[in-house]
Amino acid sequence: TKTVLCSKLKKGKYTIPSTIKTIGAYSFANSRLDSIFISNSVTEIDPGAFNCSLIKYVDIPSSVTSIGYNAFSFCLELKSIRIPASVKNIGSVAFASKSDCKLIKITCLNRIPPILGESVFSYVDKIKCVLYVPSGAKSAYQVTDQWKDFINIVEMPNQAPTSNAGADQTVNENSLVTLDGSASSYADGQTITYNWIAPEGITLSSTSSAKPTFIAPEVNVDTKFS
Repeated sequence: TKTVLCSKLKKGKYTIPSTIKTIGAYSFANSRLDSIFISNSVTEIDPGAFNCSLIKYVDIPSSVTSIGYNAFSFCLELKSIRIPASVKNIGSVAFASKSDCKLIKITCLNRIPPILGESVFSYVDKIKCVLYVPSGAKSAYQVTDQWKDFINIVEMPNQAPTSNAGADQTVNENSLVTLDGSASSYADGQTITYNWIAPEGITLSSTSSAKPTFIAPEVNVDTKFS
């Protein structure tokens, strides 16, 4: 599902519905909205999607893989951008502005600098605006076209991963049970490793795989393991 044009008269805050996968071209261009929440259902932000809007902060969800040409250009009130590790490509002039640009903070969570089109950060003050990158990634940004133009590149501390052991399961004795930790992730895109610790009475097939298995033990009463 793709968004269509938003009324230029709409003000304040807006949440993009979870049914939307693509923010269509120029959907919010010239809108008077100052705050937009982008749901995790969105995977693409098309060209000019927020061009010339009044939004102040942009937090792009980790479901998005690409940002289109001109997507956030000339958003003169924009102060902060957060780009997830999932974004691999950013289109030309995506965040271009004018001489009175207010952008002072860019957080890019990809350890490998995203590929940029032409003049992505045109008129952004590369001295005033601080670029925050994952720990250990500063040197890569310092030698990559356009990213290297930022004078203040700051490495962020390593972030703890988000652990997800899968949904709760109700099983019978002696049945094969599969755990699933594959939904666990680091915000900055680091590779996940696993170290499962089983409760007494459970023997895992592996303590280091994403999906270890075990045989449900025999018990005297209904028993909860965690």
